[in-house]
Amino acid sequence: MIHKQPSLPHRHPHGAILVVVLLTLVVILGLMGSLSQLSVMQHNESRRFEIQAQADWLAESAADRAANRFTNSEFSTDTWTVSLAELGTVQIVTRAILPGSPQSSGRLESHVRLDPGFTRTPIHGHATRQLGPKRPARTGQTPQTQSNRPTHTE
Repeated sequence: MIHKQPSLPHRHPHGAILVVVLLTLVVILGLMGSLSQLSVMQHNESRRFEIQAQADWLAESAADRAANRFTNSEFSTDTWTVSLAELGTVQIVTRAILPGSPQSSGRLESHVRLDPGFTRTPIHGHATRQLGPKRPARTGQTPQTQSNRPTHTE
């Protein structure tokens, strides 16, 4: 009589290949999800940087505008309203801080707050201009001016 030895269960290489393929797909899908999330975060950050630059430019412009107004007249505060296509109406507030002593000079401070919908916190712009001595009010007399240009006589 011939005795057959019990055969060991066959290992199917197809099942192992399927497990490896599925694990590879899970890893690839995880990497793709992470990369897409990183891409969205970088896009939002670059957009926030762009709006921060715009807020700073608005504050700088408002400070320059206020400096021109300060030299020509009495000035304490100014609210400048600007309409932006993406952010709507924005108010820029500029105020004059007068010197505390005759030796110090005053300054102008300009503030703007932008609140785009995709950021969690508002974006602030700030600019400061130092003020020199105030020009005297104009009277009927013309002030004497000094020029650095050489004069030519013939």
